[in-house]
Amino acid sequence: MILPKPIRSLLAIVVGLGLVLVLFTQCEEDETTSSDWDANIILGLRADKDEAFRTDEHSPIPQTMRQAFTGLKYFDPDVDFVVDATIQRLSTPDTVSMQTTMADDIRRAVKIATLQFSVKGQTGQLTAYRFVNSTSSSWFVPFKDATNGFTTYQAGRYLDLDVDDADSVVTIDFNAAYNPYCAYDPAFSCPLVPPSNVLRMKIEAGEKKL
Repeated sequence: MILPKPIRSLLAIVVGLGLVLVLFTQCEEDETTSSDWDANIILGLRADKDEAFRTDEHSPIPQTMRQAFTGLKYFDPDVDFVVDATIQRLSTPDTVSMQTTMADDIRRAVKIATLQFSVKGQTGQLTAYRFVNSTSSSWFVPFKDATNGFTTYQAGRYLDLDVDDADSVVTIDFNAAYNPYCAYDPAFSCPLVPPSNVLRMKIEAGEKKL
């Protein structure tokens, strides 16, 4: 994490959060399927994250607001938002410039694959990325949907997926969708959602706006 232009990548902040590192690692897909999905696990992870945001010195909640912070807002856990996505890997991964909330902070990211899935009878597609020079092996999937600006943060939310090289399908748990840190403090620099990752459907799962 670099301050005052705070983050080179969102994952770098997670590394700096100690307790939240454990939370985010568990919130990634971990080969979850709808058949073994447990809402209580989601609720426990959320409680841990709220505690970390309230008490950790690296929390994105501004220091002046932490004493009154009672927790993030979430949709109720819903197994209908745990879906299998077909992976279509790019034969030649494409490196792109990803805009952020700060005009002078441009991230370089590798476009790895497209993920095709269906949620409640509606089909969708998202592009997965990995940041150049990132130490994380997870796929970064930023997305917007029809809830943005209403029940969720207007600039969109993020997912992190663990995918093995041999995988042709990955389980996406939208209950693990989380807000970028700039949703809590505009001093953070956060990647913007590319136009290809805007969904027409409502993803009423994961974190809401504060």
